[in-house]
Amino acid sequence: MNFGNPPALLWGLLIIPVLILYRRRIRLRREVTATNFLWERVFAKEPLRMAWQKYRHIFSLLVQTVAMALLVIALAEPLLPGPQRIVVVVDNSASMNADDVGPSRLLLAKETALKMVDGLRDCDRMAVLSAGDAVGVPCTFTSDKPMLRRAIESIRPTRPPKGTTQVDAAVRLAGRMLAEKPGAPDAEGLSAEAIFHGQRRPGWKIVLISDGGFDGAKEMAAVDGVEVVRVGKPTGNVAIARLHARRNIANPHKCRVLIEVRSFADGPVECPLVVSSGEKTIHTETIQFSGNGRWQGLFEMVCGEGGLTAGLDIDDKYPFDNKAAVDILPPGLHEVLVVTPGDRYLKSVLEANRLVTAHFTEEPLPAVPPGLLMVYHGKAPNPLPGAPTLVVDPAGSTDLWELGEPLEDTSVAWQDDTSPVMNDVRLAGVQLPGAKQIRLTEKAEKTGKVTILAKNTDGDPLIVAIDRPAGRVVILSGDLQTGSLPLRTVFPILITNCLDWVAGIDRGAEASASPADRPGFAEGDIRVPADLGIDVSEVVMPGQPPDGIGPATAMLYRLPPWLYLVIAAAVILTLEYCLYQRRWMT
Repeated sequence: MNFGNPPALLWGLLIIPVLILYRRRIRLRREVTATNFLWERVFAKEPLRMAWQKYRHIFSLLVQTVAMALLVIALAEPLLPGPQRIVVVVDNSASMNADDVGPSRLLLAKETALKMVDGLRDCDRMAVLSAGDAVGVPCTFTSDKPMLRRAIESIRPTRPPKGTTQVDAAVRLAGRMLAEKPGAPDAEGLSAEAIFHGQRRPGWKIVLISDGGFDGAKEMAAVDGVEVVRVGKPTGNVAIARLHARRNIANPHKCRVLIEVRSFADGPVECPLVVSSGEKTIHTETIQFSGNGRWQGLFEMVCGEGGLTAGLDIDDKYPFDNKAAVDILPPGLHEVLVVTPGDRYLKSVLEANRLVTAHFTEEPLPAVPPGLLMVYHGKAPNPLPGAPTLVVDPAGSTDLWELGEPLEDTSVAWQDDTSPVMNDVRLAGVQLPGAKQIRLTEKAEKTGKVTILAKNTDGDPLIVAIDRPAGRVVILSGDLQTGSLPLRTVFPILITNCLDWVAGIDRGAEASASPADRPGFAEGDIRVPADLGIDVSEVVMPGQPPDGIGPATAMLYRLPPWLYLVIAAAVILTLEYCLYQRRWMT
């Protein structure tokens, strides 16, 4: 048995003075009277009562000992069952926006999670995770019910869908949290040993609230220690689950389009897929499913500026997920004016880029023509013109930075992988000889957002980005002639990323499907296997009554175990008082 207050068991030592007092009780004196023979005749008529008199003191001691034991156990707060450590994983993928149950599946899932929070005891601990296209941790282990409620209510639906549901990753993270191994790598497979890292204990539990619309749902429901709470009703539905579009860098007039369609019907399905750009249809294809399945298509299409729309010509229960739209980035052709004394590496990489129309000059122009991107190699004008600018190997100071002494360590030790400038770029260990100290001026700090993109082991910046209203600026330090950067494949990618960023274009961001008309775009009504998981009404937390019982019974169900022990001790002491102290049986 587990106890919430184990030190209270020391109160059981009070039985020692009770035993001492019992052994040292006052004994009655014998006196001879003239009427003694009358009492002997009375007791001689009731032999059974005489037998009770022989054991009544021992019985009283036994009753008092039992009552004291009950009170001591009550003070120790017995826990039936023991303390619980629970991780609730709420599936907030796009399919949870379907409204076949309640206001939506996600709202029903959150209500179920809140119901579990209400059943928590002070000794229980709960954590909350979300599993959409990424795993979220709204709340770590705590017994604070208001905090848990706020965490559950803060879970928002995933829209639009950007990828597959990360339920299995969320469950594995929950297992690592229970095993107190947050930094452990994900274990492959769905076995209990893999999820809990072989350390599962009584009271550990993972509760997954989902519609079952993820790969491996059936296997997940069979894992010991993982309870799957199902929300949603099975229906036959066909939906566009994913729509991505990206311009082809080699040929910016074309787009690479990925379309994924899922069928959740048991029988065969055939429907046309129509892809259009604006009002022009650019692709038509008939999709066939023999049953529950997934279809993916990767196309290269000529797309103009504006949006791309994919639609299914089918009549099903959820027509809003039969259509998806995506915005297409403009081709992003750059007209660049390069001021350079004639560096062959910079010139060759710009001339080979099909997105760039480069013009070269050795002296800076007195005024920058509108619409041009400026590239300065070496000396840059002071002040820097108000245009999108890339500065390579700066030779002097400007109004945005002051150039210091040459750096001793010119190798890249750290880079900001979150910046679009560093998309598909790895500069670790790259030498940038000739790099100098770059100290940003007060004007640069005030007029724009400064981001260090790469630095050496001493923390000195090697690549700096300044997002200013007059035009973004990227500073790339280091001599291209003597360095190893121009000889690496990342150099043309880095230059392209720099030009895109100063021009305000992020090619690394995939355009994703968005709802055409209705908010709450769903990636499809997920067909749930009949043997998946358990019903919501079957999930009962410690201290929480099951559904379908009356209010009086529910109130008794919620009473803590120690209160029953106190009541039992009171009843026993009352009986002992009446039977022994009041001499009902003497």
